Amino acid sequence: MQYVLESSLRESGSHTRITAQLIQVKDQTHLWSQDYDYLAKDILNVQDDVAKAVAREIRLRLSSQQQADLARSRPVNPEAFDAYLQGYYFFQRNTDKDTDMAAKYFERATQLDPSYALAWVGLSRVRNWQANIGLIPAEKGQRLAREAVERALALNPNLAEAHTQMGRIKGQVDFDWAGADASIQRAIALEPGDPDIVLAAASRQPRSATLTKLFRWPPSC
Repeated sequence: MQYVLESSLRESGSHTRITAQLIQVKDQTHLWSQDYDYLAKDILNVQDDVAKAVAREIRLRLSSQQQADLARSRPVNPEAFDAYLQGYYFFQRNTDKDTDMAAKYFERATQLDPSYALAWVGLSRVRNWQANIGLIPAEKGQRLAREAVERALALNPNLAEAHTQMGRIKGQVDFDWAGADASIQRAIALEPGDPDIVLAAASRQPRSATLTKLFRWPPSC
């Protein structure tokens, strides 16, 4: 890893300010920083602006698909976005109680904005994890996880996180190693620098070169 992007977020009413800074790992040099002020409903545009700025700073060449994705506006319901962040927070805490809270928040995000593909990915992840650790019946959890990620892919076929989650399900539930590998490869093609995708947990016993490099145990869902 050569660079780290740090950010902080402050909210005031309906406005959000994000401060982003790019740091070179080898000597902790601050290469660039920028403040972004947005209405809460336009929060996803911040991700696009930051991605473009960082790409310029470290002179990355974006593919035509990536450029098209960055140029495409993706409005989101502010309440749904907040529910998604809450779900993500509780999911990372990795306790049974917090996992149940994460499921409630991800469900709320999808109810508030049924077109919010990333929220469906979050719901798929938490359902799969609940099934893995016995919080809900395995068959039910796996079915719900599959339905949620399929919904995400239908809403946004170019969402790398959705392809990563589909790879998890194909590996853990279907034991379809070739299919899991293909899904992960698609995710990498869409977001080659995303550390969450590179470090995605998907199978206890990976069976291909790509899976061996990218999956770890225990699976995060």
